[in-house]
Amino acid sequence: IKSHDEYTFAHSTNVCTLAILLGIRRNFNKAELEEMAIGGMLHDIGKVRIKEEILLKPNKLTMKEYEEVRKHPLYGYEILNESKLSDLPKLIARQHHERIHGQGYPQGLSQDTIHPLSMLVALVNLYDSLTTDKPYRSKFLPHDAMRLIISQSGNDFPVEDVKKFVEDMSIYPMGSFVRLNTGEIGVITKINRYAVIRPWVKILLNAKRELLYKPIEVNLVKDKERFIVNCVGEEVLFE
Repeated sequence: IKSHDEYTFAHSTNVCTLAILLGIRRNFNKAELEEMAIGGMLHDIGKVRIKEEILLKPNKLTMKEYEEVRKHPLYGYEILNESKLSDLPKLIARQHHERIHGQGYPQGLSQDTIHPLSMLVALVNLYDSLTTDKPYRSKFLPHDAMRLIISQSGNDFPVEDVKKFVEDMSIYPMGSFVRLNTGEIGVITKINRYAVIRPWVKILLNAKRELLYKPIEVNLVKDKERFIVNCVGEEVLFE
């Protein structure tokens, strides 16, 4: 994968890592975590059969190119089917673009025929894809990516899966930069799973946009005077 496309390699690593973290949060056993980790790492392996000029094209794909990209889950399944891997990683590779109302690809499966762990990897795959720069668009801020995923709850993804995903990742995922009502700028350092709009924030810039020598860490559940106004990009630290 890495020799074919650096982006796909990095994306696959991210999906694998996030899938493991979510699996741990959901008390998956060791065997399930290992299977999902392999599936997450190899979910896009089918892209090695797609020409680099299509994968890295900086503008809109033609219909023919788009149809070729949509074949990568089947290509991945074919590649993994030649290995001694168990069935789950193969299913994840084939099903990670399926959606519950049959609008996904490559097979147009519905909810009852999509493996639950394939759906979990599908959520993680979409989140990482949205929050990463692509040749044809800039990345979404984590908060905006999460809002888009929430908007697809019950349509593309099961409601309960999205609910748990938001609880695990938070509306403001760790590492997100945010502006507080005080004008201060901080980074999310810890999630409060049952108060997702009030996480732990490490304040890096004061209201005058001055870098703090000693950052202040606050738990917004306990600090009732501060609240998040909006997300900002990391470039705000260098303005």
